[in-house]
Amino acid sequence: MTNQTIYTVGGTVQAGGGIYIPRKADDELLQYCRASEFAFILSSRQVGKSSLMVRTARQLEQEGVRSVIIDLSSIGVKISADEWYLGILDEIATTLNLKADIFAWWSERAGLGQAQRMTNFFRDVLLKEISEPVVLFFDEIDSTLSIPFADDFFAALRSIYNARSTVADFKRLSFVMIGVATPGDLIADSKRTPFNIGRRVDLTDFTPAEATPLAGELGAEVLGWVFNWTGGHPYLTQRLCAHLSKLAQGGVPAAEDGDGSGVVTEESVADSVKQLFEGEQGKQDNNLQFVRDMLTKRAPDIQRVLKTYKDIRAGKKVSDDERSIPKAHLKISGVVRRENGNLLPRNRIYERAFDLQWVKENTPPTTTRRLALALSFVTVFALMVIGYFVWQEWNRTDRERADRFNNAFLIATPSAQRLENLAGLFRLQGAEFTTRAFSLFNSLQPEQQLELFTPTTSSSLKKNQLTVALNVYQSFGFKTEADEQGDKLLAKIRDALSGDDDAPEAERKLKNEITLWLEGRKLMQTGKYAEAKTKLRDASLENPQNPALYYDLARAYAEMKNYSLTLEQLELMLKYAPSRNTLARLMIEKNDALSQYWSDYGNADNYPNLANTIITSVAFVDEKNISMVLIPAGIFIMGSDTSDNRDEKPAHSVDLPDYYMDKYEVTNAAYKLCVDAGICQPPVDTSSATRASYYGNSLFDNYPVINVDWNMSKTYCGTWRGAKLPSEAEWEKAARGTDGRTYPWGENIDCTYANYSGDPKGDCVGDTTAVGSYASGQSPYGVYDMAGNVWEWTSNIYQPYPYVATDGRENMTSLDSRVLRGGSWGNSNYGTRSSFRDDLTPDIIYYFYFGFRCARSLP
Repeated sequence: MTNQTIYTVGGTVQAGGGIYIPRKADDELLQYCRASEFAFILSSRQVGKSSLMVRTARQLEQEGVRSVIIDLSSIGVKISADEWYLGILDEIATTLNLKADIFAWWSERAGLGQAQRMTNFFRDVLLKEISEPVVLFFDEIDSTLSIPFADDFFAALRSIYNARSTVADFKRLSFVMIGVATPGDLIADSKRTPFNIGRRVDLTDFTPAEATPLAGELGAEVLGWVFNWTGGHPYLTQRLCAHLSKLAQGGVPAAEDGDGSGVVTEESVADSVKQLFEGEQGKQDNNLQFVRDMLTKRAPDIQRVLKTYKDIRAGKKVSDDERSIPKAHLKISGVVRRENGNLLPRNRIYERAFDLQWVKENTPPTTTRRLALALSFVTVFALMVIGYFVWQEWNRTDRERADRFNNAFLIATPSAQRLENLAGLFRLQGAEFTTRAFSLFNSLQPEQQLELFTPTTSSSLKKNQLTVALNVYQSFGFKTEADEQGDKLLAKIRDALSGDDDAPEAERKLKNEITLWLEGRKLMQTGKYAEAKTKLRDASLENPQNPALYYDLARAYAEMKNYSLTLEQLELMLKYAPSRNTLARLMIEKNDALSQYWSDYGNADNYPNLANTIITSVAFVDEKNISMVLIPAGIFIMGSDTSDNRDEKPAHSVDLPDYYMDKYEVTNAAYKLCVDAGICQPPVDTSSATRASYYGNSLFDNYPVINVDWNMSKTYCGTWRGAKLPSEAEWEKAARGTDGRTYPWGENIDCTYANYSGDPKGDCVGDTTAVGSYASGQSPYGVYDMAGNVWEWTSNIYQPYPYVATDGRENMTSLDSRVLRGGSWGNSNYGTRSSFRDDLTPDIIYYFYFGFRCARSLP
């Protein structure tokens, strides 16, 4: 009869001596490890992760690839960072018989952070003693999610991957991460770059063909009945087969309805399922317990997770979405599977164990039900509580109210709740709160923005819609070309507003204004500028303080070649929106006739705001034929009090003399002249993130040079150009001007302004782009690409604020970390803010993300 040892129920196959079932994942993981690729296996429990890991490690050893399996859960979580990292190093040293005294080595470098020490250990010890390729398997990575320094650990692994182009030995080192987690779990801090490297290996359930060896003496027919229940789930299949094997041999009691003959029938399979996975024994099954805990105790939002699962379980079409936290959690719990882009119940056993009745019993009551229950029993107490909170709200500061609105918005799902919290933020007095509200509004997907203004009969919703609309609608203008999404939002707001006589005057006027505005914009798109001008004029009578209307009027007059009225409209635009000076300058600079008219007739008496805008864009071409821009002397606001980053605080005034800043980031062509002259070192890598040939390829001459460190950048600016790297104060003023704006152009960001990552549609480019590609993203002084594209080195040592130029941060010989500014094509909108600061050691990191520009002091 069938030997029960062919089945492994829990643990690794190698430990239990059972039959190993190869799957597609086996070949994938082995190939990735052979190629020294980073890989990760993130899935639910008991699907064969550990067995695959052990088998792959053994195969690699036979091929001359050294490997180490590190069980992170065995190191512990309630220990210090030093103890945790040393636990990893000790496992590596023991497995590979390293000669180094890791404890002494670690102590001698106590001045470095733990993650940096681990990175250096891999480079200076592990890869020096071991000449073969090395694969480190990190098992049970979900055990790290509760330790406070996990982000640093995964960020260090990512930095090793990125440094392969400069540290040759790192090409021999690869990692495989294994556990019950999602990629988004690995770096929890939303302000840090996510863990977005490595090859994903999907451990799918057994196919009937793959599982054929498990049939044993049960036979193919019985295995088919088993699959009908388990769907090929490795643990469930093995456990049910093992039980049936014992049943056939008489080793376990016969099924309730069996005849005791030892013959396995379809009915006895069904009875065995009931016996093993339902009732009290089902409650004790560790796999079902894991799924149960994942759906309840470990769910990030139990109601949303179970609501999504309920829809799937009820047969509704639920599409998969990697960005959805509830859907990702359901997949990692193992209760659902992906098929043709949709999520489906994984198998019949899970369907029985976690049916709709179970969902109902385990879904927490909503706040409304809790409140109703409380009121029915303890009305007086509830009223006292309400009174207390009313009193507390009365005494709450605006900052506290803003935090409450902000946090409530982030967890809100219904558009009405988002709308309520946005309106609350906008009603608070102060630019800080308006900026936060704008940031939240812009974080929504386009369709979510539209949902906020769905017509309603609710008076409270209409009031909130009017508040939000009055604060955001003007921002949908200021586009140099037709803006489909902006027009959609304006139309949605218009349709949500009432023009009836009994509606508030502000609502009626806004509806009329937007109606006329949209009509004017539509006429502009068809070239009917004179008719458009009339509609836009009428709209401005409804609201003479809408700067976006004046911008559209300026566009219409420019097309009609009425340059006097064009300048007049731009002057009015800047009167109400000074931060839109870049748009005014662009309109003048791009139209030769208008530019000539400005040169002949523009002056500070007639156009004081325009004159201030145009005069600041003073060009200078240095000895190497590089365009620079004058940044005039004066005080500006550096830093940000509204940021979550402490190193941006406090916002403070800094007074700088006149200086010049490169108009564009240093390009490949410009840097190559320095290399050819024997002054500069060539970039350490000639490729970019997606281009095998980048530096030295004429197609990318006008793209920013990358793969250069701080010292190389300093040599180019100082020795070759006779200039210098800008201080971070000089960089920040050139980026944001004197009004404390968030981005070089203003407060909102999308792919028309900058090359970054995080736009609702995804990465703008996914690699560098030619310098000067984003005309609408210029700074107030006409400097390009100061948000996104590439990070830019500055001269300063990283030190806390306030900024004081004479406090040692300008020490050019120090080996301390140097400040980088501006973000890159791979950073989110948060990392591309003008006040955002990052730092790296000057000679260790060379990434596809880093470049620079030069500055020059006036004589």
